[in-house]
Amino acid sequence: MQPDIWRHLYDGVDYDQFRKDLSNSAIVCVSHFMPYQFRFFSNVCVQAIPHYVPEHLFDAAVWRPDERFYINIVNNFYADNRGVGAKFWDSIDFVDKKLYGAGNRPADAGALESIEQFQDAVAEAAAFLWTADAVAISFAPLEAMLLGCPVIAPKNLDWPLFYEDRVNILLYEEGNYNSCRAAVEYFQSSPAMRRELSARGRATVLEMNRAELFRERWSRVLAAAETAARRGQRRLKMEAAAPPSPFTSLRPATTENPGFVLVTNMDIGGQDALIAHRARTWTVPRQVFRKYRNLESYSPIKYELVRSASGIGKTLFYIGADFELYSVLAARCGSSVACFDFHEFAGTLMERTKALNGLEAISFEKIAFDDGAHRMWAADHSKSRSRSKWADLPGYEITTTKFDDHVAEKGVTDIDLIVIDDVGFETRILRGAEGILAKRKPELVVNCFRHGAYAIGAPVNELLQMLDGLGYRMRYASSLETAADLREIESLQVPELDHFILHAVAKREEIESSTPSASSSAADVS
Repeated sequence: MQPDIWRHLYDGVDYDQFRKDLSNSAIVCVSHFMPYQFRFFSNVCVQAIPHYVPEHLFDAAVWRPDERFYINIVNNFYADNRGVGAKFWDSIDFVDKKLYGAGNRPADAGALESIEQFQDAVAEAAAFLWTADAVAISFAPLEAMLLGCPVIAPKNLDWPLFYEDRVNILLYEEGNYNSCRAAVEYFQSSPAMRRELSARGRATVLEMNRAELFRERWSRVLAAAETAARRGQRRLKMEAAAPPSPFTSLRPATTENPGFVLVTNMDIGGQDALIAHRARTWTVPRQVFRKYRNLESYSPIKYELVRSASGIGKTLFYIGADFELYSVLAARCGSSVACFDFHEFAGTLMERTKALNGLEAISFEKIAFDDGAHRMWAADHSKSRSRSKWADLPGYEITTTKFDDHVAEKGVTDIDLIVIDDVGFETRILRGAEGILAKRKPELVVNCFRHGAYAIGAPVNELLQMLDGLGYRMRYASSLETAADLREIESLQVPELDHFILHAVAKREEIESSTPSASSSAADVS
């Protein structure tokens, strides 16, 4: 460790020299819009810090909803290996467009030399059409959003992690002409929708990229690094082995898991909760906690459904991602909670979260549920939480289990709620739970991913047919809607949304037919 070596700026430095200096640094902090691309590891700590957008320079929405040109703003757009999607931009022939920026072609719109010129370009834009294939979030589209200009961007890298398609941004498949055209046509379909997209995009940038958050993140990481450097490696190892507490919120993980374990607070059920999570994970990064601040705004519909189904004497089974967050909510409402996930590190995180919040009514088991026993490969890397038949990513082998077999082995008879959030596997998991569903009719909250489920041969329409045959009433809503927005599944038609929350409860007639009448109950007693 050499804490006296600090590198603030690298410009034109040889890559090998950069790597050498990086490995000798006590701390590496990166301020950028791409926290997942810029994740460097050092001996003591790491934090990728999203930069702030200067609100005081872009303090008013100047965008007008009925303009004609779709703009892009990139300097040196056609330079080699730029990663900004120049070829794809040139292929777009279904809209009028303008490319701004220095170092581009003479026929392009030219450089923007001042904030006033930037504002004028945005005011005259229909939307900001971002085409990058290797560069994700950058200054120009976010500054345009802050000025009220809607952004249409490829569904790559960090965009889908921080923004919600058709809520505060429009996303299309990277490099896909037809997908981009469909996004533009949707954008052109409704003036009211364009205005809502503008307002929500601006509000999101204001919330996520504030200077106050930027200063707070830097201050926290710098203080932690300086403290850790003074303590030395031996003290760090002792602290890593110590019981977790709110005061050891930055600690190295085990040798097998080189990412760092962080503890971040979040409002859950009206009370502050401390959540242990990996620094590298994409499911619950610290940036997401800071973005939403409380669990209810993270997914209003899921929050309401889990909370309403929880209570003293009730039992919740939670399968998949975000199990820590909703387990804390259900346990605070009085439920007993059983969590299941297939990642090696998940149990450690859950135990730390339980200890930090003083919750004993939560259990965890490392299990991958499916429609039978299958040997699969669990990926474990910085951008994915997934499993498949192919060992094409770093990870380990797992053997899946049927839910019915598990509950039979454990002697479980009463389950009030099952929550499933295992991307693409929702149909297969519930196929393996058909016995308990038919017998006990637990309430279901299922994160459905239409294309993910279709890709592994278990489409959501098969899930709807199975639940209907078992006597379930089904409704759905997007993850950002509330319980009041739940809509009926009509004629077993899969909703058009790629991602939605499915809520299923036993049909009333099924409940009534399985419940003894008052007279028969009296006869039984007599």
